[in-house]
Amino acid sequence: MPGGFNAIPEITARRAALVQMISMQTADLPPNENVTTEERTIPGTAGDIAVRVYRPAGADGVLPGILFIHGGGMVIGNLDVEEGLAQLLAEEIGAVVVSTDYRKAPEHAHPAQSDDTFAALQWMGANADELGYDPERLAVYGGSAGGNLALATALRARDDDGPKLKFVMAIYPMEDESNTTASSHAITDVGIWDRAANLEAWDWFLGGKEADGIAAPLKADLAGLPPVFIDVGDVDLFRDED
Repeated sequence: MPGGFNAIPEITARRAALVQMISMQTADLPPNENVTTEERTIPGTAGDIAVRVYRPAGADGVLPGILFIHGGGMVIGNLDVEEGLAQLLAEEIGAVVVSTDYRKAPEHAHPAQSDDTFAALQWMGANADELGYDPERLAVYGGSAGGNLALATALRARDDDGPKLKFVMAIYPMEDESNTTASSHAITDVGIWDRAANLEAWDWFLGGKEADGIAAPLKADLAGLPPVFIDVGDVDLFRDED
């Protein structure tokens, strides 16, 4: 499609196109029989939140726990689009992985997204025994917008007496609303996630408000966070802000 996702003007149609693309890419993949999947609904601050719980099949003992937050620029994505990665983490690490959905912009501006992901973390913290993970080995993972929310969730856990985290992994996180870096200006017209898409997403996400350190973790005081691993590619839009 010329212009890629950015050429689809309606956000609902853009979301549907992403789901269709992922479905086509994964249609011929066999189910991962090494991981079990459980659909759950948990309480949030503004309604229920859908989560999926992945466990290594046949695992014994108490496992590490991971809160998994999908990407999508705060505007697209759902539990399906990164399911394969969430399953892989459960299988390869041998962890209980809770993948959480969250409200999207433009319908819901900041802080709705981190309200939901922090609620999911709090739910994990309150249900460690039922979920079968060790609360002393709890981590948060996210990529792109999910990377932003992994950092935001860790900040909220630090500031609002949330569950103690052992580790945060933020892959090419969306951290800086200013869009002034060299890579932000260089990555244009690629039809996936480029400067135009990022500017639009930040505008919708912030809803006309100034970004605080939860919305844009690059602004935050990171003292007191657990160890954080950040990874970004050379030709990624977020290279120079990460």
